[in-house]
Parts: sequence; structure tokens; C-alpha cells
Amino acid sequence: MMNNKNDISLREAIEHFKKAFGIERKLDEAALMNSWDAVAGKAIVKHTQNLNIKNRVLYVQLDSSVIRNELMMAREKIKNALNDAVGKQIIDDVVFR
Repeated sequence: MMNNKNDISLREAIEHFKKAFGIERKLDEAALMNSWDAVAGKAIVKHTQNLNIKNRVLYVQLDSSVIRNELMMAREKIKNALNDAVGKQIIDDVVFR
């Protein structure tokens, strides 16, 4: 195999591809939403109906007002845990509905 000065690693190629097609942000958002189960835990996931991200805000739809109120008090901690799970600052806030 020849080494050319233009050779790049597979990781670099994937990063270039994601940026070129403008999908890096969406992939990061998907990774953050996929980490919800691990961050929130089984009891909360059981009451989670929908997750979506818009304008750097994660919207979490819940079927329990009691859980919603409890999560509101811990939303900064939840936001930080989700961002840490992805390794990037993806969201700036979490809104529970």
C-alpha cells in the first residue's frame, strides 16, 4: 500500500463527509437522543412519549405531571449528562412537556 501525502484516515474522511453534507449536527442530535435511556433511567423512559431537538433545545414529552415536575428541578444536571454522553455541547436547555 502506498502512502500518499493526500492520504487521510477513515475517521478524517468520515468527518469531512459529515461536514460536506451538513449532517454532522443531525448525527450528534441523534446520538444525544439515543443516550436518553441511559441518562434518564428505566422509570423515566417508561413515561417518556417523545423526544425532539429544535434550536438546541431538547423537548421531552412525558405522560406524568409528577415526573415532569421532578425533572424540571434536575434539568441542568440532565442537560449536562446528555451533552457529556455525546462528548459535545449539543443542547443548551431541556423543556419537559
